[in-house]
Amino acid sequence: MALRILKYKWSVLLTSGRFYAALIFIIFFLDIYIAPIRIFCRTVGEKISPFLYPCLITDNSLLLLLLLSFLFLIADVPFMDHSVKYIMIRSGKKAWLKGQMNYLLAVSIFFMVFIYAGSILLCLPYLQIMGGWGRIIGTLAQTNAGVSFSINIFPSYAMMLDYTPVEAVLITMAAGILVVYLFCLVLFWISLYFSRMVGMCIVTGEILIVTTAWRLGKWGIYVFPVTWMQLTTVTKNKVEDRPYIWFTWAVLLILIFFIRFMILMMSRHLEVVEAAEQE
Repeated sequence: MALRILKYKWSVLLTSGRFYAALIFIIFFLDIYIAPIRIFCRTVGEKISPFLYPCLITDNSLLLLLLLSFLFLIADVPFMDHSVKYIMIRSGKKAWLKGQMNYLLAVSIFFMVFIYAGSILLCLPYLQIMGGWGRIIGTLAQTNAGVSFSINIFPSYAMMLDYTPVEAVLITMAAGILVVYLFCLVLFWISLYFSRMVGMCIVTGEILIVTTAWRLGKWGIYVFPVTWMQLTTVTKNKVEDRPYIWFTWAVLLILIFFIRFMILMMSRHLEVVEAAEQE
């Protein structure tokens, strides 16, 4: 039954104007950062590899804009529309809660995959499949050549040494899915306990901290999971001033399972309150 609820929610999402508006926002923000790179490729006559994605996520300003676009997409949490009573009567409260949480996981995965796909499509026609990072990303990481082209993406050379391109993409995507899904669950949980406004304020505050975490000192990047999406913040080697990547993943998974458990525990006391208007 939880799977049916997931399918139903996904079909509703595909007919929502908010869904397509959020996708337009994401493409728009990505293109602002990628357009100068296309000009750079055309000028120097070089192709770019399909591994720009981890470099984009390490930019705090772009990551902030992308996460706010995602928050706009899920702004209708906890999904109390006029169909809730009917669905709960047929499926039960616990199945309804599981369906909503699975739906949020599916949306989180789609969000990160869409960003990666967008980063590839927006690099056309200067994209070339290659095994390494490529000369364009390497040049931007090791020189200031991008400044002349108003490129705001500064790839980390240390990241390029520590990770293969495929590793960087997969790790960034996995970490992004975990962090975004955690935000979804926190928003869902708080919205059920208190109100949607309280949940939105807390999650928005967590997202906004991405631009200032470094200024808070070492504890800032340990306390705020939003920074764990970036390979320039976490490390696969035990470095004193940065969180260990496996530690961050363990913490994220523990938090996710804990909040899921707490949400399911609410099924006994959950009251169905219809929204003022249809989703």
